Amino acid sequence: MGNGQARPAAGPRDWASTAQLGLCAVFGGLLAALADLVQKEHASPVLKLSSVVNTYLGLPLPRWGALLFIVIVAGLVSLIYQADNMQKSFVRGLSVLSVVMTAVPYSTPPTQVSFVGAENRSAIHELVVGVALAQSGTPAAGRTDQIPVTLRLVSDRPAPEASEVTVTVVAPSTGRTIARMVYPNQKPVAGESRLIQDVSFSLPQGRYILRIEVSGHRIATQEIEVRDAKVARDVQMQSTKVPLFLQRLGE
Repeated sequence: MGNGQARPAAGPRDWASTAQLGLCAVFGGLLAALADLVQKEHASPVLKLSSVVNTYLGLPLPRWGALLFIVIVAGLVSLIYQADNMQKSFVRGLSVLSVVMTAVPYSTPPTQVSFVGAENRSAIHELVVGVALAQSGTPAAGRTDQIPVTLRLVSDRPAPEASEVTVTVVAPSTGRTIARMVYPNQKPVAGESRLIQDVSFSLPQGRYILRIEVSGHRIATQEIEVRDAKVARDVQMQSTKVPLFLQRLGE
């Protein structure tokens, strides 16, 4: 030092305390991410982060990998900012998700909240058709290529209960979400003890991947090719106790 005195030697790092503070931050980051997945569902930045990395960096980052990344960053932030108690460390971990939300803002895909019309067809399917045409570059004049698609969702258990059915339309080549349809639950059909619901919508010609979500069931994926004839398909839904927000991490 300038006055001739020796600089005091730094004491040994308390690794047990450091690990404890890091775990508090990790828990804060994990809690924030899981709460966001439950509350925002498809709009969660955890899911968006995976999509951004896959699209712009070309890295096959799974959704659970995005969650793991956020948790690790939460622990590192606590060490970098040298939080000196568990409360501050926990708050640092919670704050990481807000940074991720700013870095990867969510662009809402076209969402169609459907109600049952004639012949159980969606009463408002123009939005889906218009967006699909725009994504595929197909001319919209006349809209002669609107092809009806009907899915018959059947459960593996009798008297299935589902609050709503969500069908997401994805472009196979890019993985981009074209549209998302939400169908409220219907009353049980007499003589159809395992039927969950019949859902219908229209799409222009092309190939699509459909992700079907029903509460109390595993997420089902169907690849369809829409040509010049009506597409009708039976989809067998497998029951599960795993909530949908955790299933989305495995996609």
